[in-house]
Amino acid sequence: MAPRIASTGGKVIFHRASTPMRRVYVWELPVRIWHWVMVVSMAVLAATGCYIHDPFLVTHEAGSWTMGTARYVHIITGFIFAAGFLLRLYWFYAGNRWARFQAFLPVGPERHHTLREMLKYYTFFRWRPPAQIGHNTLAALSYLGVYTLVAVEIVIGLVLLRQPMGHGLLAFTLGWLPRWIDIQWLRTIHYFIMWAFGIFFIHHIYSAIVVSAEEKSALLDSIFTGYKSIEEEHLKHGGLLQD
Repeated sequence: MAPRIASTGGKVIFHRASTPMRRVYVWELPVRIWHWVMVVSMAVLAATGCYIHDPFLVTHEAGSWTMGTARYVHIITGFIFAAGFLLRLYWFYAGNRWARFQAFLPVGPERHHTLREMLKYYTFFRWRPPAQIGHNTLAALSYLGVYTLVAVEIVIGLVLLRQPMGHGLLAFTLGWLPRWIDIQWLRTIHYFIMWAFGIFFIHHIYSAIVVSAEEKSALLDSIFTGYKSIEEEHLKHGGLLQD
């Protein structure tokens, strides 16, 4: 059933069937910026990275430098991606309760419970996902894994950038890594992490659409607006709404 809107005392309340809903500002602007920086830069990095790995476009036009252009775009986008990641790391400590690092850790009996319930939902033992305001516990745990891969990808990218440079700050700070792991293995890891991101992207879109349809919480809209629609009872349970 589609939600209906009522106005009480100047405040807009959303109702799904007979359940009162409230709009809650969940995703702050830096979180939304990081999300879209991640989406766009990953697409550019994947396209240019695939070309660097296997140059599928060959031109014999005089003065053409397609590989150099691809590498340039890849490096600039990589720095933008890394800057966005640093912003997100800062927001793990400066953001609201749903953006902070603690919100991603499956600690405490309540989060253990919601983790089990989300596993039941994804394995078809539960009809609807458990109500949660920020990331559901299973998604938050998977995002920690993604952020770890992002950090590894950035470090390896800087090591690969350092190779042709041979000196300077990058060589001083990261020059030890190729001595422990062969540079060809680093390139391979860098390449396959890109494919891991692609698999995650497909599942992320699928689960966002499915959970948004089940929760009726404006989940998909929230990454643009920052607001989700949450049941009043759940807000009261979490201490975010007083009787």
